[in-house]
Amino acid sequence: MVLKNNLQQTSETLYERETIVEHEVEEMIYEILEKSDWSVSGKLIDEIKKYANKNSFVFDSYSIHDNEDVTVKVCCIKCLKAHALAKAKELELNSDLIRVLEEVFNCDTGHNGYYLNREKAIKVEDLK
Repeated sequence: MVLKNNLQQTSETLYERETIVEHEVEEMIYEILEKSDWSVSGKLIDEIKKYANKNSFVFDSYSIHDNEDVTVKVCCIKCLKAHALAKAKELELNSDLIRVLEEVFNCDTGHNGYYLNREKAIKVEDLK
């Protein structure tokens, strides 16, 4: 638990909180499921997990407080939100779920009208 709290504190300083640490993705997924009364599509959850995994970058041997060497995987939360909304739209999920995603991902959507998927910039269409 101490390491988890330290990672969260560390993630808050990484790129001024525009990134999300790996374990936070799972927490957000749980929150999405809970707020949608567990009715969200399994395909959307899988897409969120896959996107976060394949679009994360690693800080190796990142020193945290007690000089513990750990690997911290982070993903851009703005890009993750844009991808989640794009997939929700593609899957034709209802507007209530879109509101849940907006609430859980309490940040901007993408960057200046785009988000990255691996090395490809994807235009953020009207996702609301």
